Amino acid sequence: MRCRRKLRAAVFDQLGREYLETQARGGIKRPTGQWISIPTQHIKRTAKGTVGKAKRPRNIVNKANVFFRHQGPTPDIVRRPRGKGKKLEVLYQLVPLARIPKRLRFYEDAVKVVQRRMVPNFKKSFERALRTARR
Repeated sequence: MRCRRKLRAAVFDQLGREYLETQARGGIKRPTGQWISIPTQHIKRTAKGTVGKAKRPRNIVNKANVFFRHQGPTPDIVRRPRGKGKKLEVLYQLVPLARIPKRLRFYEDAVKVVQRRMVPNFKKSFERALRTARR
């Protein structure tokens, strides 16, 4: 039996994608270790836009021509390209934390939908409750 006196609504993430809240509110991403690896334009991405497993920092550092460069306030993961006279390519920048900007308008859109649909839905449900009420 539904309780007609308490009006509630809840939204939850059934798929468990906790990063969506950070995208909706903005915030700070903190590393699980010491650094967060931010890929540069030299890292090729997949069709979905993600970094493939072979190109991730832990796997790429094991290659012969890739190394850490400690120059400046934070280290970089750098690749020495083949051939003479070519410059080093920075593959990843390592930073202590990353600021995530607000990208999704989930909460604002939800408020607009609730404001637009609440009155008609409430009237419809209230009329149904009156029709089906026991006297």
